[in-house]
Amino acid sequence: MNFYVRLGKTGLKICVGCMGFGDPEWQESLPMMKASYDMGINYFDNGVSKQILGDALKKYSIPREAVVIATKAYGRVSSNTKELGWMPRASGLSRKHLFEACEASRKRLGTDYIDLYQIHRWDYTSAIEETMEALNDLVRAGKVRYIGVLSMYTWQFAKANSIADRSRWAKLVSMQNFHNLMYREEEREMNASCLDAGIGLIPWSPLAGGIRALKSMGSTARSASTTNTMMYSSLKAHDNEILKRLKERVALAWLLSKPGMTAPIFGISKVKYVEDAIAATHIKLSEQHIKYLEEPYEPRRLLVRDHQDILETKILTPAI
Repeated sequence: MNFYVRLGKTGLKICVGCMGFGDPEWQESLPMMKASYDMGINYFDNGVSKQILGDALKKYSIPREAVVIATKAYGRVSSNTKELGWMPRASGLSRKHLFEACEASRKRLGTDYIDLYQIHRWDYTSAIEETMEALNDLVRAGKVRYIGVLSMYTWQFAKANSIADRSRWAKLVSMQNFHNLMYREEEREMNASCLDAGIGLIPWSPLAGGIRALKSMGSTARSASTTNTMMYSSLKAHDNEILKRLKERVALAWLLSKPGMTAPIFGISKVKYVEDAIAATHIKLSEQHIKYLEEPYEPRRLLVRDHQDILETKILTPAI
């Protein structure tokens, strides 16, 4: 398998992506980012770790053009949320907030531009036309190279790109959705729709919040994470059967075997996790092995990130 893959129809080539660098203490996290870069990782997706990545680029003299930096917009940009939290547009996808969030991200990263700027979820309080025009203006201004989205309904994603297409604005080129062997509901519509439209898939939580952590559910900090608590608070027999058949490298290799898959994004707290992810890109699973891994799966309720809070979810029963 080619280590670097085109992101959808774009000319951008990326590999498996990193997010969440090591220890919360910045100085201890910098070597983790450098080690990832030295092993060939060129794609870094940033949430709260923007400052860490920016500092690492400077400290280790890593050329800006050698890395692909992705970040997200929706949440509050001020560090003083107690004072600004009351403001009606302190978060969301309005033109005002998108511009402010972009400037704040570029400042923390210490870069003139962002390679992939992603809207973190659908904003039910802002017109999608306003959002798409603002994103287009950021692209035309040279502050953003490409735009993408995170988890949302397929109809929402299609609507956003249809508006951009009609208006001759920059279109969304990537979908960062929740997809792994423990949660495959995105295969119903979203993945197929993206494959048809040439949209790059860069799923988050490809290891379902950590295979080892799930096997020891509740006994580690990782297993108590929001994703695990939300999705896997009570593992059923078929879930446990999937876990029995899984290892980290195999889980990533399975995801990379899927059509349209570009770069699963994984969190790193140890160099070994980077090594495992890179090794997974060289594993080719047989059809029989893939069938063996998928066999125990049973449909889950649909998880869609809501607009009210970063940790809030809306659980719906999918049509089967």
